[in-house]
Amino acid sequence: MLDTDTSLAEVLADVNADLRRCDWLAALGDETQRKIIALMLFAADHPDWAWIQFYTYLGSMTPPRIAELRGVSQSNVRRLLKLTVPTEIYDRLPPVE
Repeated sequence: MLDTDTSLAEVLADVNADLRRCDWLAALGDETQRKIIALMLFAADHPDWAWIQFYTYLGSMTPPRIAELRGVSQSNVRRLLKLTVPTEIYDRLPPVE
């Protein structure tokens, strides 16, 4: 369970440990960690985008249902589903050491 005292490094280490425990072919690589951090930064500035992505991919909900839950128009949901994380965010992150 995630609590307020959990750092990003601990979360990434937990994900990495879970992948290893499941005999995943590769550990969580440095570039993948940077992508996760870029997604988190983008989601922090775009909460509707984050929730819509969550409802779509983890909740398997349709755009009309998401629009109803979030209180936004269906066209806004469709627009946010097409929105991708800008590469500038990823490019500005320091390398993982």
